Amino acid sequence: MRFIDPILQSDLEDFQWAFKPRGNTWAHFFQQYGMNEITADDFWRLLKLAGRGEKQDTLLDTHLRQEILDHSVEDQYARVKVRGSPHQKFALQVKLNYQYQCAISGIKAKAFLVASHIVPWSENQAHRKNPRNGICLSSLLDQAFDQGFITLDEGLKVCIANQAKQDASLYAYLKPYHGKRIDVPKRFAPDPVFLAWHRAHRFLDQPNDL
Repeated sequence: MRFIDPILQSDLEDFQWAFKPRGNTWAHFFQQYGMNEITADDFWRLLKLAGRGEKQDTLLDTHLRQEILDHSVEDQYARVKVRGSPHQKFALQVKLNYQYQCAISGIKAKAFLVASHIVPWSENQAHRKNPRNGICLSSLLDQAFDQGFITLDEGLKVCIANQAKQDASLYAYLKPYHGKRIDVPKRFAPDPVFLAWHRAHRFLDQPNDL
């Protein structure tokens, strides 16, 4: 099983293992092909580090260990439309793809990270779970992207809409990112077709000349 918020190697740099000293590198810490065993104390402290609580469930990672071929998700209806587990899986895969770091700002605090759809969930059922339809962004940049105040050009560089200038504080926040190329993951880079859709249907105007 996998935690909703996985523990990254960087989270364990200062972790004090009970089962044996880690040393300066990970190379010989576990058996050659991975973890063989740990103590119960290590296990419970890892759970605590992951923020495992009664309200946080675990997700099976069977489908996350392979490239999912079917990215579609049918609408489910209760009294309102719900996204549920498929959206959770999409969010987890996108965040892992970007190593839990905002592709534009570099923010790593997990509480501020969002798996942002390029083509929104409501617009394309066939690619709702497609990791190439997602970018890991901070919550404010996610809103700016979703509302069309920023987009990405063909070179994966940030463009800011002129309408952002109507809010001086928002523009002051976004301006330093104009022309910055996002940190592109080795796997599941943003699909150019989806980005073209975003520029055509979401971006509020043409890139401004700063």
